[in-house]
Amino acid sequence: NPAAVAQHGPVKLTREQRVLLEKINSYFNSVTYLTGKFVQIGPDGGKTQGEFYMSKPGKVRFEYNDPSPIELISDGDAGARLRRPNTHIKRVRTPPI
Repeated sequence: NPAAVAQHGPVKLTREQRVLLEKINSYFNSVTYLTGKFVQIGPDGGKTQGEFYMSKPGKVRFEYNDPSPIELISDGDAGARLRRPNTHIKRVRTPPI
């Protein structure tokens, strides 16, 4: 939490915590492909669900379930593509992931 760090300063870790953190960091750095399910909650409280696929470096794809057949795809460049079946692909400008 950046606000907590700004208020209290950096957290001092014990040796055991640093060793554990290195193990966790090493594991996540070794992951090259990840899939899962997600739930997105909108400002009105409505929920949209789907599946995501991530491949290092920088590739990610979100596939939304019906009734929102949307795919959001980033292939690691400076933008993403928003696609709806049976329509054209729209390029969306976003910062790199």
